[in-house]
Amino acid sequence: MENSVKERLKYFLRVNRITQEEFGFTVGVAQTYVSNIRKSIQPDKLARIQEAYPDLNIEWLVTGRGEMLNNSPVNTLVAQASAEPAQENLVRVIPIAAHGGMLTNFDIDGIEGVKCETIISPIAGAELAISVTGSSMEPSYPNGSRVLIKGINHNAYIAWGEVYVIDTCNGTLLKELQPGKTEEYIRCVSHNPDERYKPFEVPLSEVRKIYKVLACITLR
Repeated sequence: MENSVKERLKYFLRVNRITQEEFGFTVGVAQTYVSNIRKSIQPDKLARIQEAYPDLNIEWLVTGRGEMLNNSPVNTLVAQASAEPAQENLVRVIPIAAHGGMLTNFDIDGIEGVKCETIISPIAGAELAISVTGSSMEPSYPNGSRVLIKGINHNAYIAWGEVYVIDTCNGTLLKELQPGKTEEYIRCVSHNPDERYKPFEVPLSEVRKIYKVLACITLR
């Protein structure tokens, strides 16, 4: 396994298909920062890395102990509704659903600016919660579950291969995102292997906002 903090960071970037240039832009450091790391990373830089990549286990990065990711193998924290979260972690529940199907016939006018109930989030950092409908993202995100999400600046950076809620002028979708045929498109991929759920592309010009999925709450 990687024996230095620099090699561990390089390994994390390689596994997640993040270039050192993208890392530098996201964290706010020089493009050559990773290559120039010697023995350690300064505390202020660690804080930026942790904010930019919440899935990364900072203890693993610094010491090599534990697992590389804080989350499960599918890169999402599956939280049970019976958990006892901190009282201050309140998020709004958006009264529309993140559809897992095709981008058609969704009469939804965005997910911002609506009056909502609030729930207690089992994790910190979530901004909103939204229900999942459909089966295209099963088994990772079952029908009827809720996802906790946080908005990102998708014009600056998207972590390909991660799952997001995409708020578009044609509907609100829950999909794994991959690069599109050109830089003007994003490719939406389902987790359900059924042939009905084929990948499709969405123009970035139709995207209002993109939210990273931080957790999935399933009711049992």
